[in-house]
Amino acid sequence: GMDYPYANVIWNTANSSLQNVSGTVYRGDLYFANGNVGIGIASASPTKMYVNGSAAATINVLVDGATVTPYFSQNNNFTITLAGNRTVANPIGATPGQSGTIYIVQDATGSRTLSWGNLWRFQGNTAPTLSTSANAVDMLVYSVRTVSNVSCQLINNIG
Repeated sequence: GMDYPYANVIWNTANSSLQNVSGTVYRGDLYFANGNVGIGIASASPTKMYVNGSAAATINVLVDGATVTPYFSQNNNFTITLAGNRTVANPIGATPGQSGTIYIVQDATGSRTLSWGNLWRFQGNTAPTLSTSANAVDMLVYSVRTVSNVSCQLINNIG
């Protein structure tokens, strides 16, 4: 039994169990493969992490360019500083139920615009207008409803 609040556990067998100091046994499939962790899955090659409870994800910096492609298979949260008018391509690796944010930052010039791939869905079927001030920050909140529908809402001028 472990009575430490945190522990490093290393083993290489699936369907293992842990027992706490009260004798409660916790079972589940745990897989560790190529830097990925899977909990409660039947695959030794997990590619996504599902969490029941609170979690946080890093904010990935998107590469600025004529076309910007968010890789939803790699992260949930993103930031981009626009140095020109850009197009946001459809995300790669979207999973229904996935959600996150994209922070859209105007550069020191401002007045940059975005157009969107056909999977991005906005209220009233109209792409939103970004804040145009130099260094303005907008936040796009999204939820993947289906692999062909990323429902979004833009919150303007958050700081």
